[in-house]
Amino acid sequence: MKSKKDNTLLVITVIAVVVSAVGLVLTWNSVYTFQRIMLSGDEGYVDVSIVENAQLDFTTDMIDWGAGYIPPGDGAETLDTIVGTASTPIGHWNRASNLPDATSGGDDGSGGFIVENIGNIDVDLTLYTSKDAADFIGGNGAEFQFQLSNYEVGACPIPQQVGVVWGVYGDVVLEPGILVCNTFNHEDTGSDELKIDIRMVIPGDADIDLAGPEDRAQMIAVFSGV
Repeated sequence: MKSKKDNTLLVITVIAVVVSAVGLVLTWNSVYTFQRIMLSGDEGYVDVSIVENAQLDFTTDMIDWGAGYIPPGDGAETLDTIVGTASTPIGHWNRASNLPDATSGGDDGSGGFIVENIGNIDVDLTLYTSKDAADFIGGNGAEFQFQLSNYEVGACPIPQQVGVVWGVYGDVVLEPGILVCNTFNHEDTGSDELKIDIRMVIPGDADIDLAGPEDRAQMIAVFSGV
């Protein structure tokens, strides 16, 4: 016959085993939790955003023939930024900045405006001027024209040349302008510059005293990404 003392000892032993088991579970759970925390850690990120940037630059932005006159008996004078097509004799106009033909008073500049796509995307290009021939020059038979060409081969591929006949002079266009290139390349590999040549015919009865900044004509380029 078991004594009360034995029963008490048995209960204490069972309780001790249960406590030990609970302690083992708690210990294992604590180790697992610790390992999970240590193994999960944290993470760092490197992030960068590249945005589209449509931007043009008139790298050559001034054409200046200086002061001149039309001699008596001459019906008109022609000023042209392309080498070999100028009919203006020396002395009638002092061909000054950014004009190519030194023999006619120029400075051996490129002639014409040079426009470069300095952005990181191709753009379409629309051109217009602030004044037409009547407003800028005046008189009978005045002409104010522009001509487009690739200053760097492939800047505007032939299939993308629209609106005007490239390589041929045509009358300037007022705002809102005319789309002249569907895809003006942006690659900085020798194929991202266009040239805009200018031709003017100044008649004998043209306006005089066109000397101030307010008398200038501007060539404006409008563009958007394609």
